[in-house]
Amino acid sequence: MKLKNINKNFENFEVLKNFSIEIKDNKTTCLFGKSGCGKTTLMNIMCGIIKDYDGEINPITKKISVVFQETRLLPWFTVAKNISIVSKKYLYYLDAVELLEFQSYYPENLSGGMRQRLNIARALSVGFDILIMDEPFKGIDLTLKTKIMNFIKNETKNKTVIFTTHDYNEALYLSDEIVYLDGPPLKITKIQQINNS
Repeated sequence: MKLKNINKNFENFEVLKNFSIEIKDNKTTCLFGKSGCGKTTLMNIMCGIIKDYDGEINPITKKISVVFQETRLLPWFTVAKNISIVSKKYLYYLDAVELLEFQSYYPENLSGGMRQRLNIARALSVGFDILIMDEPFKGIDLTLKTKIMNFIKNETKNKTVIFTTHDYNEALYLSDEIVYLDGPPLKITKIQQINNS
């Protein structure tokens, strides 16, 4: 994925100014920066939620799955139904995030961390070319987070993954490349290659 000379303002507030980045195909890239620097705006442009921007994105036709900061679950569906509407393998994904025994629950009866695990499971269950995750591990305890990160690694082999985090250990564990960001307006300050082989 290539973004070239992206500009985005919110009224008079300049979030992105001539911002360019190339995301490597079939690799995991972490966008690492302080809160408010423009990462989420960039992610929303990448996944097509924000359409009123200037600049170029190539390609824009690949299938993208997203883990949002807000879980955006369907409250009228059970845990199982939230995934089964998009994948027949819903039991496999619920088991991977340790929600199998809660499959008949509704989202309102889950903790924040459990809802986030369901959010991740649903995003992974959809066939995708690019996975975008915006601070995906909030509220998930360390042991379970490590298990889920390993699951994500296995499920995204030969896939393009882009994610944000404020946790450097998460960035190191999952990434092939860490892009350090500052702003606004958003700018790249450093790129670090990670060898996780």
